[in-house]
Amino acid sequence: MVTHPEYHKNRMDLALCNKIFNILGWIYIIITIAYVLAVVPMFFLAMSMRMSFGAFVGCAVFCIPACIALDWYGIYRKHRKAAIYAIIPAFVGILFVPGALLIGMIDLLLCVMSIVCAVLVSIFGKKYHYLEEQEGFPHFSELHTEEVKRNEAALNSDPYARDERFYAKEDVRGKMDELPDVTEKLRAKEDLKNDYMDSI
Repeated sequence: MVTHPEYHKNRMDLALCNKIFNILGWIYIIITIAYVLAVVPMFFLAMSMRMSFGAFVGCAVFCIPACIALDWYGIYRKHRKAAIYAIIPAFVGILFVPGALLIGMIDLLLCVMSIVCAVLVSIFGKKYHYLEEQEGFPHFSELHTEEVKRNEAALNSDPYARDERFYAKEDVRGKMDELPDVTEKLRAKEDLKNDYMDSI
């Protein structure tokens, strides 16, 4: 079995990329759940405290969901531009902080997280797309590569082609060894009967 010199390094790099994207995914799952659970009570709280309803809607309904959606797309697709664009609605939401202080604080935290996400997706997304183009992706295993080659060869072969391994060679086909003449060696077995019963 031939060992590919880059398989080990690529396998380690891919594991690191997947780990980073998994961590980001879990962080944004928590952020999404926290946002969904907080936006409804914050809506009634904003109404009771006579905050600017337009500021609350602008931040809670447009800016924050747009930021979360773009970050989710950037993480899932390893898309650098989407992760960078997610910073824009987060920064726009800061403009509504004076009118919607509580939800605005969430937007500030999300803005910082969006910058971190954009940096990580840009670095590791580029590395992930590079690994996608390498031989052996996503397993980077010599055994898996050999198995794939065997399967491809089997699929590309003619199913009706004759496998010579199961046929006799041309030079020996139709020939049989002569059987030895054993008739002279075969003799009738002696009669071993006795007269014990006749004497009774």
